Amino acid sequence: MIKTVGIIGAGMIGGGVLEKLKAHKNIRKLVFDPFLSDARAEELDARKVSLEELFGECQTVSNHLADNAHANLRYQYPMFPKESFHSFIYSR
Repeated sequence: MIKTVGIIGAGMIGGGVLEKLKAHKNIRKLVFDPFLSDARAEELDARKVSLEELFGECQTVSNHLADNAHANLRYQYPMFPKESFHSFIYSR
């Protein structure tokens, strides 16, 4: 069974997580990062998606956006799916 992991923010940390996940072909990788180029997403073996799509399709979501005014992102309960969602990782 293929699992889906979502990464929010593909900078140094989030990009590093995606690099590590490249070895796992049984994991589908989705990424939300408005600054990530299509070419870099392809290098990371990840598909760029909207935040809503990421929360809707992933069993695990890992957040790596900076906690500052430029990345003012609010997570709202309706974004979290009702079924099949296992974990949300928030790194600061």
